[in-house]
This record gives sequence, C-alpha cells and structure tokens, in this order.
Amino acid sequence: MSVPPPSPATPPKRPGLKIETKWVATWVGGVVVLLVIYAAVSGGRTNTSSPAAVPAASPAPVVSHSSAAKAVAAPKAPSNRDIAARIMAWNSGGGQDRLNALSRDMSAIGADGQNQDASQMSADCTTLSGDVKSAQQYDPIPDGEAQQHWAAGLADVASAASDCTAGTASLDTAQILKASAEISAGNDELVKTAARLRTIADNM
Repeated sequence: MSVPPPSPATPPKRPGLKIETKWVATWVGGVVVLLVIYAAVSGGRTNTSSPAAVPAASPAPVVSHSSAAKAVAAPKAPSNRDIAARIMAWNSGGGQDRLNALSRDMSAIGADGQNQDASQMSADCTTLSGDVKSAQQYDPIPDGEAQQHWAAGLADVASAASDCTAGTASLDTAQILKASAEISAGNDELVKTAARLRTIADNM
C-alpha cells in the first residue's frame, strides 16, 4: 500500500504594513452650503519672483590615484523592507494617531457645514489647527516621496484651518471659500501620501 507524499507546508504570511487612512474631503461641500447663509447675513497664489540665477559650474577637481584609492564606497541604499519597517515604527509611534486626529477633525467640520453650524465649525477648525501643528512637529515620514506629499498636505490644511477659524468668526465668505480650496489641495496631497505608503507596504 503506497502512502501519498505529504502536502508541502504553507509558508507563513509576512506581517503587512497596515496604513489606516480616512482622508475626508466631503466637508468642502458643507462649507459651500454654509456660504449661502453667510451671503445672506453679510450682504492660487501667484509667484512673481524672478527665477534664481544658476551659478556657473566650477571646474571638476583633479583626483589623484592615491586619493581615489582612499575613497569610501557609498552606503548601500535601504531596501523596501527596511523602509517599510521604519514606516511601521513611524506609524505605531504616533503617526497613525495624528492621521486619525486629522480625519476626525475634517469629518466634524464636514458635519458642521451640513448642519449649518458656524459656531461649532469655528471650534472644530481651531481643533484642526492644533492637530495639524502636532502632526508637523512629529517625526517626518522615513520615505522622501511620502514625506514630500505629507508636508505639503499639512501646510495646506494648516492654512485652511486658520482661514476657516477666522472666516467663521467674522462671517467672511471669501475667507471660507479660500479655506475650502486649501483643504481640497491638502486632501489631494494626503491622498498621495497614503498611496505611497500603500505601495511600500505592498512591496514588502
């Protein structure tokens, strides 16, 4: 009687990098609704600077054979797994908490717009301003591309929070509309941040 060969063992699954992102742009529509009320009550940036002058290239230094022999080899670039491990540490060390705070703030502001509650929107925009500052002061994302989008998104959201707070306090429709455009631009950058982090996680 022949015994069938044992089935090959299934290799264990690698722990993945879980990036929870819930970027919320829906509050922009709520702000537009609120603008109608403001209108009833209250009756891009252009870069004009000259391009920086490019300095003339200096002649290449002459490297002797002896100095070339002493040159130290460039450090090895980190692998995708190394980068993913660093991002996991960034995420678990406080990055995810800051992502969640921004998501909650923007969801609350969206609800304020739908509820036409200018007073609560002003308070929630102030909260958003503080949470953005906390995110900006936290460690940068250990990936150049993700960090570039993250920093740009936070800068836009910080401006939006400031304009939203001031606009709701003074019933300034123009400032609220400016905040709406800034939050939309910031949301686009944060979505790109999340996409980059997912790409790294998928390539572990």
